[in-house]
Amino acid sequence: MARKRPIREFNSLEDIELRKAQLADSINSDEKEISLTWQYINLKEENASISDRISSAISYGLMAYDGVMTIRKLKNRFGSLRNIFRNI
Repeated sequence: MARKRPIREFNSLEDIELRKAQLADSINSDEKEISLTWQYINLKEENASISDRISSAISYGLMAYDGVMTIRKLKNRFGSLRNIFRNI
């Protein structure tokens, strides 16, 4: 069961503007954190050896193949991809 958020009561336009400024600050700080995390995730090693690059390529290829095979098996089992979510 989802938690209900408390309902805030605003008594004036100043209250609304203050809350809007708080939300804008929160969004900006979240965006900065997300961009730093994204940069860290996508950081490429400049000094990676050839064997590391090859093993990475093979790993990504196997993950893609596994994903395709999983989708194919689900499609064969349920007839189409839409039917997978109809029974939930």
